[in-house]
Amino acid sequence: MFEARGCWLARTCGVKRTQGISVGLLLMLLVKFSLVVYLVTCFNQDFEWLQCLIQTEEFSYHSCWSESVKCSGTVMADVNPIIKITNAEVHRGRNCVFQNLSLAINTGENTAIVGPNGAGKTTFLKLLARELYPAKGEVSILGNSVWHISELRKHFGVVSTDLQQNFRPHTPGHSVVLSGFFSSLNTFGHQKFSEAQLSIAEQVSNDLGIHQFRDTPFFKMSTGEQRRHLLARSLVHDPSVLVLDEPTNGLDLAAQFQYFRTVSHLISLGKTLVLVTHHLDEIPLEISRVILLKRGSIFADGPKELVLTQKNLSDLYELPVNVSVSDGLFHATPG
Repeated sequence: MFEARGCWLARTCGVKRTQGISVGLLLMLLVKFSLVVYLVTCFNQDFEWLQCLIQTEEFSYHSCWSESVKCSGTVMADVNPIIKITNAEVHRGRNCVFQNLSLAINTGENTAIVGPNGAGKTTFLKLLARELYPAKGEVSILGNSVWHISELRKHFGVVSTDLQQNFRPHTPGHSVVLSGFFSSLNTFGHQKFSEAQLSIAEQVSNDLGIHQFRDTPFFKMSTGEQRRHLLARSLVHDPSVLVLDEPTNGLDLAAQFQYFRTVSHLISLGKTLVLVTHHLDEIPLEISRVILLKRGSIFADGPKELVLTQKNLSDLYELPVNVSVSDGLFHATPG
């Protein structure tokens, strides 16, 4: 009987019987047979999971689960963080700004980076724009550590004080907006714009209410008008992430209120906001997370209601600070 079973196993697993079967060969056949049974069982159990994977073209343990591996039809959003910094050491010249810094900001996580001058806010922006690279550790942007800069800039709309100060002063308003397609500080003769690009620039200018400045040189605009042009410039690629550096600096009250309305509208369209500032008044309602930086280190990180406290801000700026909240907006006054 033992030999008969061995022969059956041999036939099942594709092994010819000769004059008999040894114990070693029988064990090998048993292992092979068990593996076949296991694979068949796994295939039957996981076939539905495989179908879900093929249909969604994106795996998420939130979308396909349970003992029977049923597909729920829900697909997770892009899980790649906007920026992920891991144990990074970053220098600017001979100055070490960050040491062993670890930080991640996810898509859809509207975040404010707050800190005094010298805290590392500008260095963080340069890491995000790939203008700086870590001496140690790793910095990945949208899941990749290596980017072609022109391709990366299509994903980010950046408005910074440095950009405003360095922009070509005689550039007319229309050219300021168009320059966003090439990430240049003006438009030049060798740059060719398609009808679609011209139409996009016109539409963005109309949406931000700056179409009347199309022929006005940049240096003749008010600070608020310049900022709106730079914002329009950043939006021509329809980026998924907006990076704003002290956006209300130098703006009067009317321009500040317009800033809040514009940012709120853009967030409602699904864009993620990363705001860099040391003014609490600049933080719009939609910001949910605040990161406090101090001397190149994360001083506090979490929901804004828990981070923007009197104690935290007093310790951050090393002076007494009172914090008040009005209609969801935070304000700081001397303590």
